Amino acid sequence: MARAVKSAKRSTKKAAASSKKAAARKVSAKKASAKNVSMQDVRGKANEAAEKASELAKSIWLAGLGAYGKAYDEAKTQADQLEGRTTKFFDELVAKGRKLEGETQKTVKQVKTKATKATSSLEDRIAKVRDSLSVDLSGMNPYAKLDEIAHKVDALSRKVDAMSKPAKAAKPKTSKAASAKAETPAA
Repeated sequence: MARAVKSAKRSTKKAAASSKKAAARKVSAKKASAKNVSMQDVRGKANEAAEKASELAKSIWLAGLGAYGKAYDEAKTQADQLEGRTTKFFDELVAKGRKLEGETQKTVKQVKTKATKATSSLEDRIAKVRDSLSVDLSGMNPYAKLDEIAHKVDALSRKVDAMSKPAKAAKPKTSKAASAKAETPAA
């Protein structure tokens, strides 16, 4: 029995050893096939990664182009809107200017009319004064005419003075009755 036990132990050990060897062989085979498979997988994954990177780079490029295109479109839209607003604003300014021009012309006409009336009124007054003085200043220097008038007035004053001096010297004697009549106010 002891022999049998020993033999069973040995068989068990052998079976365990062979099973270990078989397992090791399987592991080795798996490792070998894993190495072959993993190289293929790595190459495949690398190709996949390269394709994905290429697609990502292309997508980034296209996104950049799209952003540029969108920015351009928005800028163009805003420029068109601004152009429309600028034209509208300019037209509003022109309309306001026309309105103010009409009002200004109306005011200028009113001022001109008033100034013309005032000027003609002043000219009429001056003409009336000239007519009342019988002074004709047309065609001559008004200062020369005034000097001439001043000389005439001086000459007339001297004549009046000369005439009044002999009259004082030869005062006629009047009677008391005549002088009393002159002093009494007439009723």
